[in-house]
Amino acid sequence: MALFPLGLWPLLLACGTRPPAPAAESLALVRGGNRCEGLLQVQSLGQQGLVCGDHWGLREASVICRQLGCGRALYVPTYVVWPQEAQQSLLQGVQCQGVEASLWDCSLGKWGSLNGCECECIGAVHCSGGKLASLGLRGGGSPCAGTPVIRMTEGPVISCGLYQKEASVFCRRLGCGPALQASRPHLTGHPGWLGSKVISCQGTESSIFNCRFNLNFLDHCDLPTDSEVVCAGHTEARLVGGEHPAPGLEVRAGPDLGHRLPRRTWTWPRPT
Repeated sequence: MALFPLGLWPLLLACGTRPPAPAAESLALVRGGNRCEGLLQVQSLGQQGLVCGDHWGLREASVICRQLGCGRALYVPTYVVWPQEAQQSLLQGVQCQGVEASLWDCSLGKWGSLNGCECECIGAVHCSGGKLASLGLRGGGSPCAGTPVIRMTEGPVISCGLYQKEASVFCRRLGCGPALQASRPHLTGHPGWLGSKVISCQGTESSIFNCRFNLNFLDHCDLPTDSEVVCAGHTEARLVGGEHPAPGLEVRAGPDLGHRLPRRTWTWPRPT
């Protein structure tokens, strides 16, 4: 992403162009805005193309980042790409132990089509030597509640609803604990998209950037009024009952309004 933290949108559409053929065996991270983030492009066995995202993980990414001199591997997103991008060959069966000096010391499969790739997705890498996208929750009364927003280093801002697993990964990445309330995402444009996800997580990922992004749905996010995500760390306070003989401070913790604290229980810092 800009694919996620990657800068990939403009160049993904330019699928008809290819860089000059590299040496017999070479690799690079492409379409990410800098050389330390992007889709993994490989030249091997006389062919050049991207890599199938099956079994894609930090072991493989660690080898790639080390080989490129880009520090350590941070994230390993995978992408479901547009149909025109899916026509090129993919290197399948890439598996590393994480200690190899280069990708060529790993187990490499054969070249094939996207149909031979179980996840029907492509692998990307984000190394510590690159730039990172930012994420947050907007308009919810605290940093731990609101509409989820992912702001790319290059490219668009993604603001789509999240289901429960994805919301929990998002909340944990913000340091806000698990999600107490997920949003109800809506995709517009086709009845068959009901229940489809722009972002898909297992729920155990350390970051939303380790999840799968479906580029086909990015322009079809519809944010209704129930798009707010509320994390366990959300607290919100307000003054209520100002005309009442005993006004109080009402504290919201999580998705529900909490207790009203009488004025006599408030404590104020002493001036120094």
